[in-house]
Amino acid sequence: MPKQVEVTAKLMGKKGTEQEGKPVAEFIGSCDHCFGETLEESMKLNPPEVINSCFIASAKITLQGTIRSALEKGMAPADVQEQVVNTYKPGVAAVRTSVDPAIATANRINAITNPAEKKKAIAELMALLQK
Repeated sequence: MPKQVEVTAKLMGKKGTEQEGKPVAEFIGSCDHCFGETLEESMKLNPPEVINSCFIASAKITLQGTIRSALEKGMAPADVQEQVVNTYKPGVAAVRTSVDPAIATANRINAITNPAEKKKAIAELMALLQK
């Protein structure tokens, strides 16, 4: 018996518009088309390549979110590869990573490509350090 699953989606305003970051449309509904109660039931409703494709897509999205979180904390890309990507296992909670705040700040400033913005960020940091 197919399982009914709630499906929601929000469309956010595009960057550089008045609606930037605000929901401009929302959908809430349900679908019972191809979701089984169990893996065995899902396999009866869908071919193996569909189940595998969905599994890969879901695992990729989870890994991308974990990577984004590490980058937001200031983790260097090489460390993200070593500590996040190389240790990733689908379905297993990610190990929490700690980042040295000074290194995180330096990584964020080093990631700025615009020289004027980089100079401004350094000046703001120096002003904070002088307090």
